[in-house]
Amino acid sequence: MEQKFTYEDFKIDVKQNHKMIIDEGIVKLQGSKIYPYIGDDQSINAKATRSAPDQYIITINEGVLKAIFSYSTEVLRPFYKIYHANLGVTEELFIRFVCGIMSDFIFWHELSHIARGHFKYLGIDQYDTSLGFNLDKISESRIVEIDADIFGASYLFLRVLSVINSGSIRAEDALCAYTVGIRSIFEILHIDNVLEDYNHRTNEHPHSQARAFNAYAFGVASPEIISYKKNILPYYQECAQQFFIDFESLALGNKFNIDAVAEIMPVDVDKWHSEKAVLDSLSIMSYEKRSMAEKRKSLFREITNKLRNLFFPPHYS
Repeated sequence: MEQKFTYEDFKIDVKQNHKMIIDEGIVKLQGSKIYPYIGDDQSINAKATRSAPDQYIITINEGVLKAIFSYSTEVLRPFYKIYHANLGVTEELFIRFVCGIMSDFIFWHELSHIARGHFKYLGIDQYDTSLGFNLDKISESRIVEIDADIFGASYLFLRVLSVINSGSIRAEDALCAYTVGIRSIFEILHIDNVLEDYNHRTNEHPHSQARAFNAYAFGVASPEIISYKKNILPYYQECAQQFFIDFESLALGNKFNIDAVAEIMPVDVDKWHSEKAVLDSLSIMSYEKRSMAEKRKSLFREITNKLRNLFFPPHYS
């Protein structure tokens, strides 16, 4: 019998995934170091903080992780039971994958704030200050949130593609987990913000449901993605679109705020387009090649995973 995925398993996954992103040089920043940290705060929040001239801390509150795991029990497991005939993985593997997508997106979103130069864009020079303290620049704050959503979703989708290429999971199952995870994390944020339907036009963040649609749409179709395996990508995008619609209708009951998605988000995206060149110029992403030590760490992880799959193969339905 398959072992049930627990909250402790989830926390271990989160720490390992974030450490992997940093230690294996999956993303590099010019002259800066990143330190991931899980805080004890029970609120549903995460933040990137510049702690010194050459270092940043990404803090994800434990409240976020608990909310993700609770959501997996209340929403994702019932969805799996309805939808499992369309999937090729067991319930535990699906839940684990989707929970990982949600927590990894939060990390990539905060990392994108750093990598895309958002601190400089918002004029934040002092240390030990997160982006959330710059609330007087509402328009600029909405722009950087969209930028972090888009690039965070794109970087995460590239990681999903690498999992697909490893052959450890069907492409369709990975795409479903990615799409459901992106939609779910924003629904968690929406549920936590009880007044969002009323004040989203003037918040520093666009409406969470609109952000979900925006992140998913750009994540599977960004320039970084389009240049990768052009022949198979249209099929992947078609699958992701269908999974998004199926999850919305079967699990969430079409809860989308149409006003936020159809009217407000296009305005926000236009503003983001107008500022993208500026944000590109502020990026501190480094494109230097990964070191031999980083490559060895990746190789060791890949070999370990292959041995694990050989002796303890995943259970497929």
